[in-house]
Amino acid sequence: MSANVVQDGAAEPAQPTRSTTEAEPQRERQPSPSTPILLKRLSEEQVYECANAVLRATSTKRRRFVETVDLLVCLKDYNIQKYKRISGVLKLPHNLKPDFRGCLIGFKAERKEAKAANLDFIGVHEVKLLHSRPMAMKRLAARYDGFLAREPHMKVLNKILRPSFSKKRKCITPVLPGQPLPEAVNEIRSSTMLWMRTDPAFGISVGHAKMDADELADNVMAVVTQILEKLKHGWENVRSLNIKSSMGPACQLY
Repeated sequence: MSANVVQDGAAEPAQPTRSTTEAEPQRERQPSPSTPILLKRLSEEQVYECANAVLRATSTKRRRFVETVDLLVCLKDYNIQKYKRISGVLKLPHNLKPDFRGCLIGFKAERKEAKAANLDFIGVHEVKLLHSRPMAMKRLAARYDGFLAREPHMKVLNKILRPSFSKKRKCITPVLPGQPLPEAVNEIRSSTMLWMRTDPAFGISVGHAKMDADELADNVMAVVTQILEKLKHGWENVRSLNIKSSMGPACQLY
């Protein structure tokens, strides 16, 4: 299936139309570790061509911010009442964003550790004060790319922040006992969150406009593979897949 481009910026992958841009000369792509479940319906070259088309579109207009790139997934024959809504942290071979702004939530004694890891810091007691201020929680979720906390804090933080954070596709990542904070930060930078609500169509971040096409294609293949493994019937539950940047057209992958 060839890559088709959707005009202009719609968030849903509904009715893609074929791109009118002239195809670039074929280039040799380095092989990536693909899985049998992915290759049943897609080839690496298809994913690369679609990723390349999306990145080319982002370069046509200069913007004051780096566009994110999402994979838009539309499911079929997936009974949300019968089956579990799929969710979780998906691992990526390449960092999700060029610059990462993270925040450690903890006790005052952890502030120095956060600073050493280039993280902002907010105290657990400050978060507790946000409990009755939903707009403040939403602003906090939007301010950072990722949040970390030591395991003892997780229960109370999830109770307070999870409802607001899930709407922004954010979560708090636990720092395991004895785990160096920089290591936990690196794990967040190379992961993305999958949130599925009551709608069988959803988006998931897979990269950014400053990536090269090989890196973006690798991330897309990793995410598609992990989504397929979570679905009850794999490819039989997939209606369509599209790749789209924040402000650009979508490219139909499947």
